[in-house]
Amino acid sequence: MENDLCWMTDLMRAAIGKNMLQLGVHIRLTSRDVERLRYVTGFEPVGIKRLADLDAYIEQCKQHLRGRADETRLLHKLIDETVASCRTSAGVVLHR
Repeated sequence: MENDLCWMTDLMRAAIGKNMLQLGVHIRLTSRDVERLRYVTGFEPVGIKRLADLDAYIEQCKQHLRGRADETRLLHKLIDETVASCRTSAGVVLHR
């Protein structure tokens, strides 16, 4: 049990400030994640505590930033890549 606790403590130290933290459907966006999402979408990601909250936030951003222009499609792709990066980072950190 003590070894498990030490391992988890080390894992948390490695992850804090770098990657979104994920435990099942629950998440914690780091300040870096918040900054990247705010920069890409133009909206503050507030109250995101679960994957469903993150999905709803992204959907709202895309609905607000909708259109058929190449710039809009590029922005939506950038949003998707940013969220995928956050999710991948969380998966890598928690599945060592």
